[in-house]
Amino acid sequence: MSQDFFGAFISYSSLDVAFAQRLQEWLERFQAPPRLLEEYPDSPARLRPVFRDTSELAVSEDLLQAIHQGLEVSRAVIVICSRHAAASKWVDPELRYFRSIKPNGRILTILAPGTSYQAKNLSAFLPNSLLPEQNTGREPLTANTDSEGEQTAFMKLAAALLDISYGVLADRHAEREREI
Repeated sequence: MSQDFFGAFISYSSLDVAFAQRLQEWLERFQAPPRLLEEYPDSPARLRPVFRDTSELAVSEDLLQAIHQGLEVSRAVIVICSRHAAASKWVDPELRYFRSIKPNGRILTILAPGTSYQAKNLSAFLPNSLLPEQNTGREPLTANTDSEGEQTAFMKLAAALLDISYGVLADRHAEREREI
């Protein structure tokens, strides 16, 4: 595999697998609106492939090594935040490994459905390495499926992966929908 083969790596608890699968499918079906590509010619037209363990990994003698290889060839990590992810034995180590190999790598967050944002209790749904005290004081801006809806939350992630503002992507998407 070449450098940055995957558009993103989805890190999640296995208890959030149905949501992880919906997110992966949406991102892999995503096509940037033509006008957006004219305005931002360096943006990729597609975000696929997106790494999710159960859809990408072959049987392996060393699961941790296989996960690390997936992280090494991913442009970004998307963390599905939930109480399950905060307690997962995999999510936080995946983030720590990604940061160790890509210190300036992009880590994006989305709240799983039914996960309420509680600024006073971030540890209820954020993996330890994303907590402000561990994350050099920064609190992640998180896409929220409950308050924004899945489509909007997913589009916010797509905008971040394309390195453009959500408003621009939403406007170009609406223009494309009107043309159809």
